[in-house]
Amino acid sequence: METLLIRLTAETTPPQEAMAEWQILDANHAPIGQEIRGSLQEATTLVSHRRVVVLAPAEDIILAETRLQVRNKQQLLKAIPYALEDELAEDVEALHFALGSRQPDGKQPVAVVSRSRMAGWLEELKSANIVPHAILPELLCIPISDSSWSVVIDNERAIVRNAGFAGFCADVCNLQTIIMLAIEEAPDEAPKLIKLFRCKPHGHTHLPLDLPVEIEERFDCLPTLMANGLDEKSNINLLQKEYEISSETARLLRPWRIAAILLGVWLVFQAASISLDYWRLSRDSEALQGRIEAIFKETFPTVRRVVNPRVQMEQKLNALMATGQDDHSNRFMQLLSAGGQAIDTITEVQIDTINFRQGRLDLALTTTDLRSLEKIKQQINNDVLDAKIESAQSIGERIDAKLTIQRSRQ
Repeated sequence: METLLIRLTAETTPPQEAMAEWQILDANHAPIGQEIRGSLQEATTLVSHRRVVVLAPAEDIILAETRLQVRNKQQLLKAIPYALEDELAEDVEALHFALGSRQPDGKQPVAVVSRSRMAGWLEELKSANIVPHAILPELLCIPISDSSWSVVIDNERAIVRNAGFAGFCADVCNLQTIIMLAIEEAPDEAPKLIKLFRCKPHGHTHLPLDLPVEIEERFDCLPTLMANGLDEKSNINLLQKEYEISSETARLLRPWRIAAILLGVWLVFQAASISLDYWRLSRDSEALQGRIEAIFKETFPTVRRVVNPRVQMEQKLNALMATGQDDHSNRFMQLLSAGGQAIDTITEVQIDTINFRQGRLDLALTTTDLRSLEKIKQQINNDVLDAKIESAQSIGERIDAKLTIQRSRQ
């Protein structure tokens, strides 16, 4: 996944528009294209589908290390402010403390920044519609190697990283003096080499020290240089405690929690309703299929295997109609046609079964009016056909009857 590396510039102060430098990095943190300098609003278009890492000015962050035996992170966060209280000029209640990974020697790296400054950065990013995944001290992104110090010259400011989690800022004019004082305070940690990076080269920067100085001239912005030292696992993400992304996201989503629950309940109800309707329709379909098969077997009792009764019924009827020269088939179709036309005119009559054997068509009928049977009989009877009501049995309001149709004997 690509990363958008944004460096907030130290010189921006309200009410000026927030200025920044940014660089797009590939999945291996290699720069893509050129770095750009502009307002945060201009960087907004590059945020989509990229991880956003923001570098905070070194001047606004105090880096410290302490040794505490506390292992629980929550207890450690409560104890560290008071362990560093004597080294800080501001009230610890006005400061935000972020922890790095505990080092093998037992030291606990800490980044300290004022809450007002932290709130200011987040407000600037929010106004530009940028949600950072991490905010890191820019000083800890300066490349460094063992037994050396790294110094970055950027216009009139200098950033010095003299250890894994340590460093300071200074004016270029005072840089040599401050470096010498730092070496005097900790002679055992004096570097064997100072690597000097000059961005947008500052013409006459010299460090007349009793140490070898390796100079690297750079004509790009700081984000490109700091991309080389970007390692989030060995850095300190300032988005901790109340500034964590998860906490902010949860706070924003909290008003929608009830709506989400109601939506979930509605979706479950809809799924249950659809499942119930499907079950009912499946049951009705099976019942109808069974009834169709029963009628087919009664109509064609010689058929042993029923696969698709509707298609087989059509095939049988088509076969009967196609064999027009067969007198037996012609007789069946003649009787069926006459009976069907007569019954179709009487709405009170329902056909239950049809049986044709020995040239005679037997119809089992159900009706509510005996006179309906007489009407059917009269419509069928003519010089060619003879219809008879063989039986009629009254069961409650229903009458079950048997009607036979055959050719007249002349």
